[in-house]
Amino acid sequence: MTRPSSILGLFSVLFLWTNLTVAGNRPFSVELRGSYTTTSKIFFNADAVSEIERNRFFSVDNIFGLGVDVRRDIAYNLKLGFSIEYISASSPSTQTVRDQTGQVLQLQLDDGYQLIPVELSGYFVIPFSGDRVKVYMGGGVGFYFGERELEGAGITTRTVEKDIGFGIQVMSGVDYFLTPMIGLRGELKFRDPQVESTNRFPDEPVEYRGRSILFDQRPFRSKINIDGITFNLGIVLQF
Repeated sequence: MTRPSSILGLFSVLFLWTNLTVAGNRPFSVELRGSYTTTSKIFFNADAVSEIERNRFFSVDNIFGLGVDVRRDIAYNLKLGFSIEYISASSPSTQTVRDQTGQVLQLQLDDGYQLIPVELSGYFVIPFSGDRVKVYMGGGVGFYFGERELEGAGITTRTVEKDIGFGIQVMSGVDYFLTPMIGLRGELKFRDPQVESTNRFPDEPVEYRGRSILFDQRPFRSKINIDGITFNLGIVLQF
């Protein structure tokens, strides 16, 4: 074997041994992160007969959340992870209601939702990554628990039924370790979950600007769709 080949082989063995040693000594990581999602949609006429009406929506943008992500090494350059988040967002909207005399009124309410994504993912660490910088790609499945929220002017709707959404996600990211145990993580995620929520306005009339407002008592079903790009940034503890 030539000298250059011997040196290359030695470095290859040392590289593999170092990565396996690091993975063996610190196979777990826990991340506390914040998230920002660019946009989402609320389809507010989900039960409409007309397809045009069913597809009407308004956008809720600039969505922030908090989450925890736990990962474990399962093989060389492969990781398995579990994450849970809390997301809440709202935007002003106009609701058409009737008062006790039957006159139509326009109310300005905060219309939004809360969502809890629970996701299971697999990750592949790109081979050129080192101990300090780790670049990865991943994907997985998620279950999404959420409900629509309308409130304002002394009015809060009640959720009478909500369905669990299911979806897939893909992501890419990079870990930068400041020490062998503590690092920063940036991640770009694409997902498209959809959650259904059935709400109802208060049973009793509500006083608003000197008028008694009686709401339609029929439950109304909505669809919440988070189809924007999600950016995650967090602090990682590896152990």
